[in-house]
Amino acid sequence: MKDLNIDRLISLSIDDIIENLDSIFKELIQEIESFLSLEVINNFNVTYNDNTAQSINPEVLFYDIGVERTVSNDLVNVTIFNNYKNFIKEIVLREAYILFIPNNLKEDETIHIFITQRLISDLKKLPSIEHWR
Repeated sequence: MKDLNIDRLISLSIDDIIENLDSIFKELIQEIESFLSLEVINNFNVTYNDNTAQSINPEVLFYDIGVERTVSNDLVNVTIFNNYKNFIKEIVLREAYILFIPNNLKEDETIHIFITQRLISDLKKLPSIEHWR
């Protein structure tokens, strides 16, 4: 099995990721598809909302921090909010992993824990990962 290559995500600046979010996200999805030998469960659209911040709510699940997900037909729309800009690498990778999870398992706490642990392991080189934990 080949290694998952996320070096580009790690090396890009936050501004470069925001500016090229769609193409970077698609490249990341392709890399994960190749690594897992799986295809994403849903079609997707990912955007960055520079004008609106996600309200700080202690009841928001960790899994939902920084994003709003909406589903219409078989399309998942993911909006990343500007007040989580410093964690865009973590959010982009988390959202990419989530697209490989069947819908009936997306709320499973064990799945959330696995994705979080995998993300922390994958991004251990990032200084921001310590604050993400």
